[in-house]
Amino acid sequence: MANVLGSLHEHGLIAILTGVGLVLAVAAALLVLLAPPRYVRQKTLFSQAEMTFLRALEGAAGANDRIYAKVRFADVVTPSGKTGTRRWWRAFTKVSSKHLDYVLVDRQTGTIKLAIELDDKSHRQNKRKVRDAFVNRACAQAGVTLLRIPAAGRYDRDELRAQLSQAQVQEPRVHPRAGSGGTRQSGQA
Repeated sequence: MANVLGSLHEHGLIAILTGVGLVLAVAAALLVLLAPPRYVRQKTLFSQAEMTFLRALEGAAGANDRIYAKVRFADVVTPSGKTGTRRWWRAFTKVSSKHLDYVLVDRQTGTIKLAIELDDKSHRQNKRKVRDAFVNRACAQAGVTLLRIPAAGRYDRDELRAQLSQAQVQEPRVHPRAGSGGTRQSGQA
């Protein structure tokens, strides 16, 4: 009889300890899931490729140009129609969660001259192609000139200056650039 009671006591103790362990595990998981997110500071604002291009862009831009980087797309284009409607908000959500790599602005007036996207190898991925097609359409609809530049190890500032000038003179459209030899294709992308 003592053996049976000892065995029951031992099984009951194991069940209690298992239950307590389970409750503690659930409580710890809830603390992790419900805790406010923690953030850490990024080491740099730009990738090496973005910084290399920014330096070239600064050298190529005109004296009356100001360059802004990582600009929220919704600050450059906004949905047409009545503000605040369900349709407007749905369209706004699509542009508010994206950014443009660089925006060239008139230093005196703040007028947007053109947007620039630096296209690295990630732009070959299907998901990115869909995003790029949306950005191209939205810029074209809004009358914002978009210049696409393939990422490279170095940039010719004179060539870049010529591309900026040519893109600003033409009607607003998407200007894809092929290769690194400076050949530029015109037309919608």
